[in-house]
Amino acid sequence: MATELINVDKKAQDAFYRYKMPATVTKIEGNGNGIKTVFTNIHDVCAKLNRPEEILLKFFGSELGAQATYFKADDKFQVMGSFPQARVQEKVYDFIERFVLCGKCRNPETDIVIGKKDSLNKQCRSCGGSSPISQGEKIHHIVVAHYKALVKPAGSEGAAAAPVQSPDAAAAAAASSAATAAQAQAAVQIETKTRSQQGNPIDKLAAVLTENDDLEHRVRVTFQIKNEFAAAMPKEKHLGDLVFLATIKGKQAWIAALQKNHLFLSRFSDKQEIRETWIGQVLIKCGQSDAPDKFPMALKMLFEEELIQESDIVQWYNTTSLKPSKLAPPEVIVEARRKTEPLVKWLQGDTAVVPPAN
Repeated sequence: MATELINVDKKAQDAFYRYKMPATVTKIEGNGNGIKTVFTNIHDVCAKLNRPEEILLKFFGSELGAQATYFKADDKFQVMGSFPQARVQEKVYDFIERFVLCGKCRNPETDIVIGKKDSLNKQCRSCGGSSPISQGEKIHHIVVAHYKALVKPAGSEGAAAAPVQSPDAAAAAAASSAATAAQAQAAVQIETKTRSQQGNPIDKLAAVLTENDDLEHRVRVTFQIKNEFAAAMPKEKHLGDLVFLATIKGKQAWIAALQKNHLFLSRFSDKQEIRETWIGQVLIKCGQSDAPDKFPMALKMLFEEELIQESDIVQWYNTTSLKPSKLAPPEVIVEARRKTEPLVKWLQGDTAVVPPAN
């Protein structure tokens, strides 16, 4: 079953608070002087926080007073020593408070930007405010180095003609002041090949997903493409269509492609409008291939990867599927709904029902 979801802001009291993340999962390996704590789901936690795993790991090391190491070959993040899961979770919340939450509205939708003299600020996409990160933080220099490395020097291989600002930071900066805009240097450049493609945002993003596995890079390019085609994609559902269609564009089976890229997609799954458009795109794919039996299989996978919620599936089953739709022929929708009934019953606690296999 999926890891327990908890509030990103531990101080949030709203019963309908929508920013969730997986509870931190750790395991102890080794013994004696070689004992260590491994963070088994750090990818999933960081995907929800929009922060790199390496920075959170270094934060753990500095706060716990232990050596922190990432073993790339094994994709293992660990610190030396034995630390209870509750203590590690508390350190995650400390990190969120100091490096993620907006200092003005406490919204976690922030980007880290570099200002004058290597100052760090959290630029909020919600309220447009900018709040500083203390230069006294032990990992301040590590964070600065990470975000500076995202900007390739002019003339380097694969670099574009000019640096491109993080689109979310740039949009918020333009709304505040020119001074804030000057801070928006946490940027990413789109490869020349991607930049040269004409007219199709899906093709542009699909090329990035194929050629670059860096999660931060993928997210920034996505918003840059969205801004580039803003007139054609004015609504959040259009962003949802963009990331979905770009992810499944390729030779790999489309359900497998969605599952493989779930960490990337999770950066865009917090809004109900986007989750609804993903369900609609799944229905379209099933209609195109005349395979309504794949509809509940895809929904179950998206649910297990925490890309859609139980309420999204139930709402589709109870309401949306009963309305006329341009997404698929009526007979496909009827059959898809019939095939989805066991999944809905399973989600609602009917243990006698066997859910569809992925």
